[in-house]
Amino acid sequence: MDELAIGPVAAVLKLFDVVHGLETPLLQDAPGDFPGYLTVLKPWDSCPPANDWSDPKHGSDFNCRQCSLLVGPAGTVDAAEVLLENDDLPSFRRHGGGQRLAVNRFQLTPALVWHVGIHLEEELQAITHLEPQPTTARSPDAFALRSKRTNRTPTQTSGGEMDGGGGGGSTSGEDGKQEKHLVLANKLFLLSQPDVDDLSKVAIRADVLSAVKSDDMAALFEALAATGVLEPDAALLAEMRARIDEEIRKLDEKIADAEENLGESEVREAHLAKSLYFVRVGEKEKALEQLKVTEGKTVAIGQKMDLVFYTLQIGLFYMDFDLISKSIDKAKKLFEEGGDWERKNRLKVYEGLYCMATRNFKKATSLFLDSISTFTTYELFPYDTFIFYTVLTSIISLDRVSLKQKVVDAPEILAVIGKVPHLSEFLNSLYNCQYKSFFVAFSGLTEQIKLDRYLQPHFRYYMREVRTVVYSQFLESYKSVTMEAMASAFGVTVDFIDQELSRFIAAGKLHCKIDKVAGVLETNRPDERNAFYQSTIKQGDFLLNRIQKLSRVIDL
Repeated sequence: MDELAIGPVAAVLKLFDVVHGLETPLLQDAPGDFPGYLTVLKPWDSCPPANDWSDPKHGSDFNCRQCSLLVGPAGTVDAAEVLLENDDLPSFRRHGGGQRLAVNRFQLTPALVWHVGIHLEEELQAITHLEPQPTTARSPDAFALRSKRTNRTPTQTSGGEMDGGGGGGSTSGEDGKQEKHLVLANKLFLLSQPDVDDLSKVAIRADVLSAVKSDDMAALFEALAATGVLEPDAALLAEMRARIDEEIRKLDEKIADAEENLGESEVREAHLAKSLYFVRVGEKEKALEQLKVTEGKTVAIGQKMDLVFYTLQIGLFYMDFDLISKSIDKAKKLFEEGGDWERKNRLKVYEGLYCMATRNFKKATSLFLDSISTFTTYELFPYDTFIFYTVLTSIISLDRVSLKQKVVDAPEILAVIGKVPHLSEFLNSLYNCQYKSFFVAFSGLTEQIKLDRYLQPHFRYYMREVRTVVYSQFLESYKSVTMEAMASAFGVTVDFIDQELSRFIAAGKLHCKIDKVAGVLETNRPDERNAFYQSTIKQGDFLLNRIQKLSRVIDL
């Protein structure tokens, strides 16, 4: 095949790959994929060379007999006319008769490729975000596509830091974006943390001010200025309030117009727009009140569920657990009346986040694991943050066998866990009993846990629970073991192990005793059946005592 045809051919095929979102776009790895290109293009060797196609002697119109395709004059086809049909097949339309030709990747005719590609090559570079190449050097490498996927694996935020929210206006996260008010809430949280250095706080404060100004969050600006987070600015505050008043006036006019001239659905949409505007500007009470008004004009269960999700996002922004709890209960009642599985799965993530934030890690683990393969709740956090939460809660909630089946070997987790620093080492070193590596990874994760707005209040509790799990796992294999051997396994000193275990033993977290003289730990695993029997007897005695006291009152 003519070398000059490779560039246009690659451009058209690449556009097809982008449209169809192929997992491995052609020429992503040029040395490995180029043989595949040659296989597709091999049947076209019989067509005229590219020099003949582009030769001016053919005039303004050229009919390639071997391809039976009439191609118009140069420049008559542009990138704007690359159409997407309902069946997801790209079509190219000729200017003259408006004729469309559906294109299948393995039915692309060389004339279509060349005559469209030669005119669109540079424009296709812009469409597919390709780096422009000189026209004299049309190497296939020029068309390597940047990864632009829309699957369930979002990227981690910059600096290795994982946000707790992000993208306003959509309950499900538009194109995998986080709800931007939750991103703002996370930045406000970071400003309050002493572990964040002052230089970082300067950049975060600038981001906060920009977000507040862009959404006219006058109430929040006033509160932040009062607490010293932002500099007071009376002129800016007055300007934001004026824009808010003007926008509310316009929204009220739309509502009045809809009520007078339009139908019920238009009235609901007008009320919903006002609700979302109050959410955007940070007016919590007004937003909740307007959402209730919108709900009264809503009939469909799915639309009512969307309103509940907006309420949950407001609750998460202000960490209003009472509002979150009531909204989750309300959503469950709505699902009893109906509702689709997509919204049900999203509710599991919301409820799991609420459980984790209120220290109910066991229930949070169950909800998160149920949502791994159906995760679409990008408005709360990216998928790698979701996996981060899932692994952390699972380690202190699941037994060793369940941890292996549901977390360690889960393909969804394996695909993402490497994106979170230290998380893979943290999980695998615990399961593989590599305790020295475990402590190294654990120390690397502590910073992320301390700077997470949902986990930070439970930082000390989580640290204790994780150490209880790992110490219990180590002692499970021994009837007795020297403290020196345990200290060596964990990579710490004997004195550290002595102090650690003494606290956990006194709290009833570990079932062992320390022989300080001999330097030995002796385990005394409780008999679960005997312990259950003793507990039953004790509860029975307590019940009998209560009945006797009650009988005395009745006799009187």
